[in-house]
Amino acid sequence: MHRIAAAVVLATCAAQPAAAAGPVLFNHVEIHVSPETYKAIAASPLVSRELGRFEERSTVRDGGKTRYSGAYLYGARTYLEFTDEAMEPGPRYLAFGMWLDRQADLPPLLPRLAVVPGAKPELASTTRQTPGGEVPWFSYLYPWSGAAKPPAGLAAAVWVMSVDPKYLKARYPDLRPEDDGTTREKQYARLHDANRPFDDVDEVRLSVGAAEADWLAREFRALRVPERRLADGDRAFVASDTTFVVHRLKDPAARKVSLRLRLSRALPAQDLTLGDSRLTVKADRTALWEFPG
Repeated sequence: MHRIAAAVVLATCAAQPAAAAGPVLFNHVEIHVSPETYKAIAASPLVSRELGRFEERSTVRDGGKTRYSGAYLYGARTYLEFTDEAMEPGPRYLAFGMWLDRQADLPPLLPRLAVVPGAKPELASTTRQTPGGEVPWFSYLYPWSGAAKPPAGLAAAVWVMSVDPKYLKARYPDLRPEDDGTTREKQYARLHDANRPFDDVDEVRLSVGAAEADWLAREFRALRVPERRLADGDRAFVASDTTFVVHRLKDPAARKVSLRLRLSRALPAQDLTLGDSRLTVKADRTALWEFPG
């Protein structure tokens, strides 16, 4: 079914006039966490009631073929998705969902991702079950298709999505014309709570072993995310308003990821332990959330 959907996307995009490709942006990160960490995050008053709009929900896609549950913390353009690893077992501890404003910009990235060693990419589309019925949701380019497995030792994926132009109106029938569109801001206008301080994720720091660092670098390059080298040998990939820093570890067992959140206003400085994660709110209107690998 995904291959049929992919063919439709390719044919549709090929018929459109050529235009400059838009930048690849960061959209969200899915983090698989331990059951204890998941419960601690969901039970935290800071996370669930103060920091940003928070919800736990189940999603049904592709006519019921795909189902999953998780907890979500929304910013204005980016969000965090937490999955209880007991409910969603598998090798992908981290999945970074990137974003394109136009679906026509997805197909040209397929051959670039296909040459990454170990990648078997898939270009496909998905639908979502809503109270009003099944609606078109987004098209996506994922580095592994169907039953294909990631190379051994890799537990992070970088993929890219683009929302269907019909989705918002189908999802929200009362949507005003001026609120419709395919940008992240339009997508999350009803999910972001501007009265809460979580604005967006402005930096992701990945500390991983050499093999995983090289894999992530190749994926970001394939998706044309601008790169710069830092003085200490780390690589930075700048997806517009979010920077990914990839740090090579001598010991892959020390793997970790940290997310720096930009806040719209100051919160009292505090340091919380949530399961095996650590959330530090700073006085400079940022918060740092660290997770072990």
